[in-house]
Amino acid sequence: MTEISKLTNTNLINYGYGYNSTNSIAIIWSIDDVRHATENYETVDVDLTDEECMEVLDYCLDNHDAEYGMSWDSILWAIEHLFIDKPYEPKFPVPNGSFSPPGHSEDEEESQIRREGIVE
Repeated sequence: MTEISKLTNTNLINYGYGYNSTNSIAIIWSIDDVRHATENYETVDVDLTDEECMEVLDYCLDNHDAEYGMSWDSILWAIEHLFIDKPYEPKFPVPNGSFSPPGHSEDEEESQIRREGIVE
């Protein structure tokens, strides 16, 4: 007797759209998993509501790469993308850009040098 034939209707899990535990599998990630990530990984230090945890899961669903699947890294990247404010600071001047390091006020000469690419 196969495993499928051993299932009874009480053990049948319906995933929707004609998929159930007799013809497919489902790997479930929950808001508890998102909370686990916020509590156990140093890269994310945020407290999220249930709704924000679902936003993370929705982001993962919409942006995951089916080639690699879903992982803890997927959750961490989504949390960082959605909720951790890390302004982009290039390591070099951006040509014709407006980047200045924090606490630095660019004067007109520096601005012209940056815009024109003049190096002395």
